Amino acid sequence: MDLERLIYLEEDTLSEEFCQSCIEKFNRDPNRYQGVTGQGVVMDMKQSTDLSISTVPGWEREDKILYKSLAKALDKYTEFIPAEYRDHVLNPQTK
Repeated sequence: MDLERLIYLEEDTLSEEFCQSCIEKFNRDPNRYQGVTGQGVVMDMKQSTDLSISTVPGWEREDKILYKSLAKALDKYTEFIPAEYRDHVLNPQTK
């Protein structure tokens, strides 16, 4: 499978102002935590500061905007996937 044919890029879907506002809000939010993997904190694998905005009060507006943007891009991605890969990508349990 030529994986490069499955990479889709959607540019400029969020405004610069919205992104800057999210960054500033994230940096101020006391609910941030050390990023974890399925095996817990593994610094060799993941070094990040996380915040689950879908579950943190005060992030409802941003969560809704990000969700809508992602949903639109996913719709476009399903059309972008080459036909010979579509079933495998959209239904990975299919052999």
